Amino acid sequence: MKFFDLPHSISWFTWIKRRLWSYRKEPKLITINAQPIELSSLGTLPMRAKKENAKEYSSFLLKYFTASTQTYIFPEVFELYLDKSLTGAEIRDSEGVLLGIIFCWSCGSIQNTQVGLITWLCVRPDMRKKGLADNLLHAMQVVSYPQTIHFFRNDGWLKSPLPPLWSDSRVYRRRMLRMTTAVHKVSLQSQRNKIYESWKKEYPDGLILDDPKITNPLVEVWEYKRTGTLLILQPTFECEQFTGRRWCEIIYWVCDKSYASSLSVEAIIDALPYDWIEAPINMPRLDDWYLGGQSSWCVHGLDPGSPVMRPVLPLLFA
Repeated sequence: MKFFDLPHSISWFTWIKRRLWSYRKEPKLITINAQPIELSSLGTLPMRAKKENAKEYSSFLLKYFTASTQTYIFPEVFELYLDKSLTGAEIRDSEGVLLGIIFCWSCGSIQNTQVGLITWLCVRPDMRKKGLADNLLHAMQVVSYPQTIHFFRNDGWLKSPLPPLWSDSRVYRRRMLRMTTAVHKVSLQSQRNKIYESWKKEYPDGLILDDPKITNPLVEVWEYKRTGTLLILQPTFECEQFTGRRWCEIIYWVCDKSYASSLSVEAIIDALPYDWIEAPINMPRLDDWYLGGQSSWCVHGLDPGSPVMRPVLPLLFA
């Protein structure tokens, strides 16, 4: 059975009905009946990813994950975090050749239920449309247990078979190479309460994906000391194929919506060790940004209640 055919999320009909009219309703769990791991169409079983294969996973994603840019996940990421805050599954052919992989970050809990964030689902191009992605998703449901809530993120609505939990437009620009001693990197741990307070004030119905017990160096916090403005970002591990220029993504910011805050945000961005920066369109900023596409979140194993659209703040890698 296809993974997204299982009734583990709200339907499009329910989503549309709640968007048009609905009383306030708190999120609630959806019972997950995990399917046993089944043989793939190639006659092989998906298996748990192993940290000793870190270099192979890194090379596989670099070659097949994206076409327009290269995605290079350092092997050290898999070596350090697999079987800790990162879980993975792989599928191979009968000769042991890697054909597909999927990974999931641990993201704390919602309603005392463990949460995961699915990322880096990739099947070799010549093996696609053979059901291997469904095999990997079913396998992840098993190997990531007791995580029964899983979040997904896609570019746009049409790439997701699930109704969106949240969707926003994106902007991007290149760093202007202006350096300032007023910008410095600070720890997420030292700023977590400040970030939480700002988020909950702005988005009282929003969801936070975080686990304070996990040390995750992939999420960075940068501060403009003169105003106290914070930018929370993460590397995307994307780089341009011929220039090697690297991308990062702004996750959230802590500041007011004044012109001075926009200047502070721009000053931080121009001091970052990245070449291209992507951000939500509502980030305080000046006008010299390009309009990008859309980014959408969806969730499996959780009924978001009403309002059905809830912003998501991922303080673990997204």
